[in-house]
Amino acid sequence: MQRYLLPLVHSKKTIDSIFQPGRSRAEREAFLDGTWNNRRWKLLLEVFFSRFTMGRLGRDPAFFDHVEGSVADHVARRIRHAAVDLDPSQNPYLHWILKGTHGRALPMPWRAENFATIRERLDRLDIRLGSLEAFVSTGEKADGFNLSDIFEYMTPATFETVYGEVLGAANPGARLVYWNMMAPRRLPSAFAARMTTRTDLETAGKAADKAFFYSDFVVEELQA
Repeated sequence: MQRYLLPLVHSKKTIDSIFQPGRSRAEREAFLDGTWNNRRWKLLLEVFFSRFTMGRLGRDPAFFDHVEGSVADHVARRIRHAAVDLDPSQNPYLHWILKGTHGRALPMPWRAENFATIRERLDRLDIRLGSLEAFVSTGEKADGFNLSDIFEYMTPATFETVYGEVLGAANPGARLVYWNMMAPRRLPSAFAARMTTRTDLETAGKAADKAFFYSDFVVEELQA
């Protein structure tokens, strides 16, 4: 979209303008509503982010079985969050999507000030190739799980089953961290008595999370 379709909707000047630093929230909202959200942009969202088009571009149609509402409407809401609630000039992911580069807003691992810390801690990594289900069946225990948005590709029943298997491989106090993109997934009621939702961490994480395409950020903790 960035290379072939976006230039049909907006000029390079307009695309660059979304990353102008120093704007207030009110100024960012005025730019989005007054300049960016024109008829061509709205049409592009409806066509490119239709279930048909995304299926033809490689997205498994089964993914949409668990999506509530319009994909285009979801994308529009998330772009508003990135362009208004957050500062676009500091967002490497929005920069990459719209311009094909990160610009000056590099992701955390690419920043020079983080190089030494990453290098010093490489020995902490234990890389395993395989599925989550394969790991939780080994009998090993973990203190935390970063699960991206894998749960939204599952039916609610499968989500509950896999969630229980993860808890079986979790030490007391372990945290489960995961995201929702389009399909809502949160703590299954069957495990509510064993878990604590860390709303404090969720709120702080959402405020700082530049991966704007996710609609929800979840942190749940296994009670000790």
